[in-house]
Amino acid sequence: MKNSNKLGLLFSIVCMMSTFFPWAESSASVNMGSFGSSSASSGNLSGITLGVGIIGLLMGLGSLYSSFKKLKYTWILGVLMLIDGIYYLLTMNSSGVSSSSTYGDYSASVSGSVDPKFGLFLFTISSLLLVIFTLKDRKS
Repeated sequence: MKNSNKLGLLFSIVCMMSTFFPWAESSASVNMGSFGSSSASSGNLSGITLGVGIIGLLMGLGSLYSSFKKLKYTWILGVLMLIDGIYYLLTMNSSGVSSSSTYGDYSASVSGSVDPKFGLFLFTISSLLLVIFTLKDRKS
């Protein structure tokens, strides 16, 4: 193990574990103001249930292996994981919908949103640290 990149191994494991944590929270609400009723629901999605989380897990396995073998281009997998996390953060922040309607004395409104959770932030930060420490290790 003395030939392996210990910090690369650590951040690869953190990236893989973060795919099982919540990456997104979706919420929806409906309000029927005229009828006096409303409903709201929310739920968490782990990274492994999403396509980008599965890709992140596979790349994390690859970076774990290449960090263990101390391969010279491990940082490329870290960059790909970083792009994966940033892409999902950007697409998630642009999601959300809200609508309302009024017809005479009746009114209704509907809203929905998807917000990032700590698992996605952990994945993205760990990917960045993986890139930094594998590049640093490569130069020494």
